[in-house]
Amino acid sequence: MSSDKPHLAALINAFLKDHRECGGGNGWALITNDDLSKLRAIIYELLERKCDLDADGDLPVQVKLINRRLFEPMHSHEIPYREHWDEDHENYVRVNPGERLRLMAGNVRTAADRLDTEIQCFHPDGP
Repeated sequence: MSSDKPHLAALINAFLKDHRECGGGNGWALITNDDLSKLRAIIYELLERKCDLDADGDLPVQVKLINRRLFEPMHSHEIPYREHWDEDHENYVRVNPGERLRLMAGNVRTAADRLDTEIQCFHPDGP
């Protein structure tokens, strides 16, 4: 581990410095862009300590944090690669193409439903 990396305990302490309450029924507790940046730094520091980067400089895990005070939740299924090693890296797994297509179609269907809901907000009586 390089000495120029931030100390993990310091990152965690900075993130936890200020406790936020939800405000008695007014929704979620305040979360700021700075909070998300600190949390992202903690997550990536943990991942970089656990795993080497690949040849492209990528980690084997992708993390997306969403501020639910500002944005809707993600509505998507993870799509497995067509072929990949199993968890123990002992067997090569071929994913059922029908399962991949079902998950992809589910993502499209969810997006279409969200789009339909949004359109209804602008045109409640139809287009």
